[in-house]
Amino acid sequence: MLLNLQVKRQNTEFGAPEPEGFGRIREELFRYFMRFPEYLVFRWNISLFGVLIKGEAAQMEEMKERCVRNMERICSGEEFFMEWYVAAGEPVERLSLLPECYTKVNHILAHRFFNPKQHILTEKDTEGFLAGNDTKSFDSVDSAKVNPEIIQGFLREGKREELGDFINGYLAGVKDALESRLFRDYLLLNIRFTIISYMDSLGVDKQDFLPEDEYDRVQEVAVNSRDIYEYMRELLERVLTLRDKESENQGRRVVKKGLEYIEENFSEESLSLNSVAGAIGVSSNYFSSVFSQEMQMTFIEYVTKKRMEKAKRLLRQTEKHSGEIAAEVGYKDPHYFSFVFKKTVGCTPREYRNGK
Repeated sequence: MLLNLQVKRQNTEFGAPEPEGFGRIREELFRYFMRFPEYLVFRWNISLFGVLIKGEAAQMEEMKERCVRNMERICSGEEFFMEWYVAAGEPVERLSLLPECYTKVNHILAHRFFNPKQHILTEKDTEGFLAGNDTKSFDSVDSAKVNPEIIQGFLREGKREELGDFINGYLAGVKDALESRLFRDYLLLNIRFTIISYMDSLGVDKQDFLPEDEYDRVQEVAVNSRDIYEYMRELLERVLTLRDKESENQGRRVVKKGLEYIEENFSEESLSLNSVAGAIGVSSNYFSSVFSQEMQMTFIEYVTKKRMEKAKRLLRQTEKHSGEIAAEVGYKDPHYFSFVFKKTVGCTPREYRNGK
């Protein structure tokens, strides 16, 4: 199963500080998983976690229900500051079937945009969106299925790999109504202006993502309903590319600020991931993710590297004792400093000073 867990984004700002309580929820979830060896948890990206359940086939359904029930217990009631969704798949008997299982579960998770108040999603919840299952006519189309917030939600939180499932679900919900030219015109305008509004909030001009022949393209799609899928995919792919580029640029700016703060404070024993994130005004979860992506090493690895570089310089250029050097590079315990130094450099501080 997949667990989508993230701070509710009220606007397009990336990496805003985590609200009080979000870290507690995340920690409580992981403490629960740690209690049961049959649950294997791994991080897929900054907001998505995978949960593999291993066990006998006869017990699988019970273990899955228990896991879902406890995730719901921990997360329920906290929706005012965070978004959470669980997509539960069906058991498979062989490891070779896991990629297929992941594809199905990812398809299920993509349907969170169509019913944001439903937090537990299963394969049954996608049946109403499968092609051929919607018999509604134009006159009886559920207006909730074309609510601009559905597309806005996907643009804010959707992943590129969810794009196909999202478009299929969105169009399947109004499948029969697409036979009406009037409805197609409305739908295309709804999609177009919703996307323009979102990109405007990012500070991106529509000329940067709408093709020069946009008007002609819309007219062609309005004539033939079979072209709507490709039109949506082309447009949304451009938008996601620009959104992710902006996110990357924001991430680089955040890392740059973090590096400047670390440079000034890495010798302080109190320096931590949380203290740096707090000083530059972002969440520790976001800072950890963008830092690792940008620097190709973890925060701890980078700070340790900086401290060891300074320690080696002091060992070469001064006569200070190892304990003094330890304090100068952020370690109160000289024994722990020696342990970290040997693990990192390959020899003890004394051996390094003596040129061994």
